[in-house]
Amino acid sequence: MRDMPIADVAVLPPEPRTYRGVNWDGLRALYIREVRRFWKVGLQTLAAPIITALLYMMVFVVAVGGVRPSVEGVPFATFIAPGLIMMQILGNAFSNSSSSLLQAKMNGMIGDFLTPPLSPGELVAGFALGAMTRGVLVGAVAALAVFPFAHMTFAAVWAIASSCSTPGMMGCPGKWP
Repeated sequence: MRDMPIADVAVLPPEPRTYRGVNWDGLRALYIREVRRFWKVGLQTLAAPIITALLYMMVFVVAVGGVRPSVEGVPFATFIAPGLIMMQILGNAFSNSSSSLLQAKMNGMIGDFLTPPLSPGELVAGFALGAMTRGVLVGAVAALAVFPFAHMTFAAVWAIASSCSTPGMMGCPGKWP
């Protein structure tokens, strides 16, 4: 330890950064990174949820729907379609953000999220917006796939569209500072 210079003044850690305003460039970069990440596996992103929704539709409508009467005057396929679409939206939104963090941790790349000058709120917003984008995209494609089997009314489509803020909330669990 004799080779170390003796300091006359105690060495203090640096002051934490104060976050003034929003780092829009960093937030945009994180959002684009998240969108590109799920587009790399486009078949997994879009085809798998659509097949799942159609299989559920087949099981519930073909197998059960024949013996199941209409629900308050609404055909059973039309009744179940919005729920299947929302299931795809919420599941994909949650899996997008959680898989992004887990993959980064397993690959030793979690520092890529921690080193840029992004506040915790900006990190949450970037992940949540990416999750919401994937959820809404999968929901739109799932609605197109399910629509020929269940002719939904405007009220059912509006209920799904008004719930599009939900994927943003599903992308946030466990990420609040």
